[in-house]
Amino acid sequence: MRVFNTLSLLVALAQFIPSTLTRLVNPDTAPSLAARAQFCYNAPNTQAGSFLGRRTLGPGSLYPRDFPGTEQVNWCAPNCQTYISVTYGSAIPNNRATWATTQQLVAGAQAVCQQQIAAEDEFLPNGAWMYGRNYVGTNGLELQFSNSNNHQLTWGVLNAGLAALADYFDTLQNLNVAPGSVLFAIIDGPNEVGLGGFGTQEQ
Repeated sequence: MRVFNTLSLLVALAQFIPSTLTRLVNPDTAPSLAARAQFCYNAPNTQAGSFLGRRTLGPGSLYPRDFPGTEQVNWCAPNCQTYISVTYGSAIPNNRATWATTQQLVAGAQAVCQQQIAAEDEFLPNGAWMYGRNYVGTNGLELQFSNSNNHQLTWGVLNAGLAALADYFDTLQNLNVAPGSVLFAIIDGPNEVGLGGFGTQEQ
């Protein structure tokens, strides 16, 4: 498990997210929660940050029929108050990412979170974490996370954020959208507690 400090993580995130999205990792220019749509894109009748039960995710709400494109949307995790405010950047070039590889990477990161939770580790070490890149079978893909908004990101909240990300990726796959770089804020209830990104360093 590799650890980065928050500043180097934000710089790394900016390298693989298109320049039009780098405003999201800059605390001075990141959009406020008030500016975001207040409902879950994957459960339109549920206010983002409120508890989302699995029963709320009925047919048609779990898999929206339209791709939001590069619009920033809220994607809520089931059985909690955690959601991600996610923006799709651009397709990952050179066929480096398949949906199988992408979801395997997210599942691997979730497994690490669950191990840390079981070991009663609460917070990300040094406020940042990277998973992937040099691991066998990842083709240079990576996930990166950091604290944000003067809050500490816990392994439990990160695990919930990854569940939302996995569901978001499932929906993109069902809509025949190519795997692409994404940038997201992790919000727990009313509080933004972390930033994350998925992509490659070369993108």
